Amino acid sequence: MPGQNTPQWPHLELVETAAGQIAVFKNDTGVSRNLKKYGEFGAGELGFYDKILGKGDVFVDVGANIGAISWQLAKRRPDTIIWAFEPQIASYYLAALNTITLPLCKVFPIALGADDRIIFAPELNPFSTGNFGSLSLLSRPHDADLPMAQTRLDRFLEKRGPTDGDGAYFRLFRRNKCQA
Repeated sequence: MPGQNTPQWPHLELVETAAGQIAVFKNDTGVSRNLKKYGEFGAGELGFYDKILGKGDVFVDVGANIGAISWQLAKRRPDTIIWAFEPQIASYYLAALNTITLPLCKVFPIALGADDRIIFAPELNPFSTGNFGSLSLLSRPHDADLPMAQTRLDRFLEKRGPTDGDGAYFRLFRRNKCQA
């Protein structure tokens, strides 16, 4: 049911969209609001991905937020392998919840960046109102921020190792040069 509240999770809402039901943050003025208002998010972006992705390709969603793009893409292209990265723990949990039934979509609670290190970012408060997918790391006091792991994509792939027995994912990334 559209806008259905979840009693045990009062900061979440279940929303009916063109792709099915998705859990969103009730007070988010960004992705969640668009899903509630329009029943979709990122239609142009998804159309572009439909044009460039082939069967069995790997799609990397960096800064996945609640997993809206990964979730919609996995439903549109069930043959695409999706790796979603979201370091904000509240958003990560929601992305993992939204994609749990999609076997080729995996969500990881880490950030991707230029190096391996610990980064600090503000804790998301799902009971407040704001754009939960937008934050600035510039000119911020870091005393209330949370530590988050950051790694490079190539380092992530090295640590993960061949996932299908012969390293096909790694070869796919190398063949396509991981262009953004």
